Amino acid sequence: MRFLKSISVSGQFIFLNYIGLLVAILNTYLRPQLFSVYFDESDFAILMLFYGVSVYLAFLDGGISKPLYALIRELFISNDDKYKQYVNQAFAFFIGVLVVSFLLFCSTMLLLSFLIEQNISLLLVCLICLNLVLNFTLINIKNILIAIDKYEFFQRIELLRRGAVLLTILSLFLDPSFVLGNVVVNGLLIILIFYVKANSAPNCPWFRLSDAKHIYLTLFSNAKHYFMFTINETLIYNSGFIIIPFFYNDFSVIQFSLCIALYNGIAMLSRSVLDISLHDMTKRFIKGDMKRSFKNFKYSILISSSLSVLFFLVLYFMSDFIFNLWVGVKYNLSNIMYTGLFLFLVGNVIQHISGTLLVSVHNNYRSVKKLSFNLMVSVVFVQLIISLFSFGVDLLFFSTSVVYLVGSIIYFNRGLKLFRS
Repeated sequence: MRFLKSISVSGQFIFLNYIGLLVAILNTYLRPQLFSVYFDESDFAILMLFYGVSVYLAFLDGGISKPLYALIRELFISNDDKYKQYVNQAFAFFIGVLVVSFLLFCSTMLLLSFLIEQNISLLLVCLICLNLVLNFTLINIKNILIAIDKYEFFQRIELLRRGAVLLTILSLFLDPSFVLGNVVVNGLLIILIFYVKANSAPNCPWFRLSDAKHIYLTLFSNAKHYFMFTINETLIYNSGFIIIPFFYNDFSVIQFSLCIALYNGIAMLSRSVLDISLHDMTKRFIKGDMKRSFKNFKYSILISSSLSVLFFLVLYFMSDFIFNLWVGVKYNLSNIMYTGLFLFLVGNVIQHISGTLLVSVHNNYRSVKKLSFNLMVSVVFVQLIISLFSFGVDLLFFSTSVVYLVGSIIYFNRGLKLFRS
């Protein structure tokens, strides 16, 4: 409790954060459960693959998001009114990214469906792609809100966005084709984007090429490093979604996707403390309050690690019961996959807070890019070797976790050096 009291955010922010977190976890676990009921194994696999591949949308902002957050954050903390100009221009930039992202992502998903010979509806593919791109756009925009300390508004928007995702999933009860729910929720997400703009940048145009261009040129130096960092990080966590469909059957695709879903749900819970403390930690670091910043850093890792271990143990010892209620016991993980999941969770606690700190303060993009590139190459190499030699997906996930844990320890050491310098 003393740790939470040291963080300068309101009780409302913390309350909304945890409500939004619960909805996000419900989305993570309810989606595969309903997919397993309303679709056959082949469609179940391709739908899980679509949502897994959607993380690659992070590439399509050209690496701008994180440097833009850092710039606006530093200007805001320094009481420089110039931050308002960048907030307005950020909206123009992200609307442009929305259009480009939809065209590229939708084309890629249609091609992927063709290459792995899945007969899923063309309309459904387009609607799901639009849904994912709209969510991606809202995530980018709301990160600007938290840079200017609109914590409560940020969390309300995030709660509404996650609620819309939940509504999409629940629409399967009324329309098993999954088309109607996506149509309705896509409309709601567009209205939500209008609402955020009206409350945060009411006087700026929806899109102006000069604004988008100014944002990119201003941040290009840092953006190109963070862009490579984003590619590396995404491949570290999700390269399996690209490799596995070409080497393994639908069952293996589903099992790998479920393993990632379990990881995401537990990671969201264990990182919940970090979501509250991170912005306060970076704020104190920038202001030179290294003692309080390091205290947040240390306790965030301690609490997040404890939560990860606790939730993993519950999952492991109640796995048959949980899978029977969830998607069926036949999809339960092997012991080697559970071991890999544990290593991945521990590594994520260390890497997430250390990596986020490294790219949020000072100009560490180049060094983090090199570190993440080496880790990404190691992960992809291991996965390709295991896939080419036709070893099981369980060994693929376990080997990935071992490599990731080693890389996370290196991230942690780099993070500690920031406080010593």
